[in-house]
Amino acid sequence: VDALLAAYEQYALSSSKAKDARRKSHANHMSVARQVCRWLTERDLQSLTNDDCRQYQDEMATRFARWTVFHRMTKLRLLLDQAVKLGMLHDNPARGLRLRQPKRETERRILTIEEVKDLLDLSLESRRRGGLLPTAVRLGLYAGLRDEEMRWARWDWLRGRILTVQRAECEGERWEPKDAEARRLDVKQALVDYLEEEKKHREEEATAGPWMISGRSTERPVAVDSLAQAFRRMVRRSGMDPKITLYCLRHTYATELLRVTDLRTVQKRLGHESIRTTQEYLHAMEPEEHPTDQLPY
Repeated sequence: VDALLAAYEQYALSSSKAKDARRKSHANHMSVARQVCRWLTERDLQSLTNDDCRQYQDEMATRFARWTVFHRMTKLRLLLDQAVKLGMLHDNPARGLRLRQPKRETERRILTIEEVKDLLDLSLESRRRGGLLPTAVRLGLYAGLRDEEMRWARWDWLRGRILTVQRAECEGERWEPKDAEARRLDVKQALVDYLEEEKKHREEEATAGPWMISGRSTERPVAVDSLAQAFRRMVRRSGMDPKITLYCLRHTYATELLRVTDLRTVQKRLGHESIRTTQEYLHAMEPEEHPTDQLPY
């Protein structure tokens, strides 16, 4: 099992966009792979059949959500591919199963204008050392940043009203955007004004450092899960909809931007490799929103 996991990890790193073992996404991949390996250890690997794999799939379908089953079965295929390469198996019995990616069962949670205003105000009330919540909320709503991009955002990323998401380093740890490609964003003056004020405030506190959001040490970015956890606690304390997550800010940014510009522009702003991913943010406007008011005639 150790050899199988090691081989899979090398495959996962070589085929990922970031090629970085420190990313949260890689940790999630390895966690699912270990769960599948626990099932494999209860069986004789060399006598594993297509029926065994199908039975595993059916058993999980009675206990887990569709996406969980899909991810585990995908990992089973990839793990057994590595087993074949290592000479543990002659062929992969899981390759005979047909896997279909589940359709999204719920719509992405998009914030209303009222909820956006509430979060902007609430985050200022919840401000603490390092500018954690108000900065994260504004980077999500005004720039559509992912949480890991918020974590690595530096003051020198901002030049005028252009924010450039780009490679960053800290004490030997190196972070790169997905696809290792920097992307330039135009941002609202409201974000620029806030960041200038926040930086000045942090300089007065002697807590500025190089990061827009700093952790316990001003020289390091905030810890991996701190942003999402702090945001979740703030929403829960406020009595707002608990389904509102930090990632909803990015969803809202994308949806609202699609209403005023073209699909390709939004694809570039979000850093999506495929335009199909961007298309998932397209939502029909309700009649009460009077979309015809946007007609140029």
